[in-house]
This record gives sequence, structure tokens and C-alpha cells, in this order.
Amino acid sequence: MTENSICKRHSIMVNVASVQIYCEHFTIEAHAQLYEKPNMSGKGRITGKNPRSTKITYVGRVYRDNDPFYIARTLAAFNCADTFKTHYRGMIFNNCVINDFKIEDKGDDFIYLSLTVATSDFIDPNPGDTAS
Repeated sequence: MTENSICKRHSIMVNVASVQIYCEHFTIEAHAQLYEKPNMSGKGRITGKNPRSTKITYVGRVYRDNDPFYIARTLAAFNCADTFKTHYRGMIFNNCVINDFKIEDKGDDFIYLSLTVATSDFIDPNPGDTAS
């Protein structure tokens, strides 16, 4: 690691639902529903836990061909389609579905995309896959 490497982050190409995103920002969030009951002294005890889906958000750029809304049509079609798999920096997300997306066309040669997918599966590590 050089002293300037922290300032030289490059976007990572990621394939999500047949769309190639040059990802510049990544967020993952997971929640669990907790069940609580009071005990004899009135204090609460967690009696059960139900894991919820994990949401993965990719923010980045997509190369814009002649039709900037081709991506919107592709993602809308995947919104109703079967599940898919995606990778990011050694993490594998199986059985994903599109949760939401936002596309911005600012007149550049690319469009800006924020894409959130969700999965109820556990995250699988893939130690050999560090840049996909």
C-alpha cells in the first residue's frame, strides 16, 4: 500500500441483472425482526429472531449507447423476472431480485444509476473473486 493509494479509488465493474455498472459506491444493509417478551421482573427478553432480506445498493455509471433508456427497460423487465446472482469484491449474492432503481441522464456518454437488489439468502464469500 502506497501513501496515496487511499486517494486513488477506481470504480469496479459489476454485472447486475445483465447490466454492467462501473460501481463507485456500494451499500449493504440487513435487518432482523426481534421478538421480545417481558419476564417476571418486567425487563424485556429477546425470545426469537427472524432474519429479513439483505439489501444491496450499487451506485455508479453505465455506458450509454444510443438509447439511454435501454437500461430502464432492461431493469423493468428484470423487475418481473426470475432471480439472479451478482458478485461484489468477493461477496456472492444469490437469488436476488430488483428492489428499486434510479437512472439519471445528464447528457454525458454514460448514465448515472442507483440500483438496489434484495436477497433473503446468506452472503457467500468467494475468496478468489476480489474485483467483480
